[in-house]
Amino acid sequence: MKEVDISIIVPVYRTAEFIPSIIQLLHEDCNKLGIEYELIFINDNSPDESRTVLEKLSESFEPVRFIELGENVGQHKAILSGLRVAKGHRMIVMDGDLQDDPAHLSTLIQSNRAGATFVKRLGQYESIGRLLFSFMVKGVIQSITGLHRKAGTYFIVDRETVERIIQVSCPSPFITILVAFSAPEITYVSAKRHRRMSGQSAYSMRKLAASTWNAFSCLIFCITHRSKLIKYPK
Repeated sequence: MKEVDISIIVPVYRTAEFIPSIIQLLHEDCNKLGIEYELIFINDNSPDESRTVLEKLSESFEPVRFIELGENVGQHKAILSGLRVAKGHRMIVMDGDLQDDPAHLSTLIQSNRAGATFVKRLGQYESIGRLLFSFMVKGVIQSITGLHRKAGTYFIVDRETVERIIQVSCPSPFITILVAFSAPEITYVSAKRHRRMSGQSAYSMRKLAASTWNAFSCLIFCITHRSKLIKYPK
């Protein structure tokens, strides 16, 4: 069995229409780079046709597999489900709606040497109100963890960091916070994030509020369990 260089984790919720393009683009990029990869989709109990699309495409593309969750657990727990089964030496996490461009995959891989490398998201990719709210919440996260407020869920991380994250078993995981506490080194690349091409964000105002509460709960957990993490908050 070939060793997997890169595992790519993509949570799926109401993004069935984007799955074929994501697979095709990532397949082309990984082949150009000459790397062995696996593409793991986590279907977070999506109410659209995601399961049907994934079943069909996983038969056509050997590196593609998917996990079907029995209930909607949210983006961050879904990502952790993928990280737990990933076989790669390094893992890339990205959203499933093509707002984060798969074309930046090669830049992420080539820029990362150890720990984690995040994409700093540039541009106005959502409403001013949502951007301002996100800016404030991520400002708090930055003040505690040092993670830049423009960093989001498009990053590459090494296996050692992922194993530490899995071992601490945070009950309210917020994946970027966990990586920020656990990675021995964090670097960045900058790239434009696109507006969603169609459909609506999976984050309603209710889910956005719940995600914020989840982020602060995760911060408290990481601070109180810092002895299990390699990187301490600044």
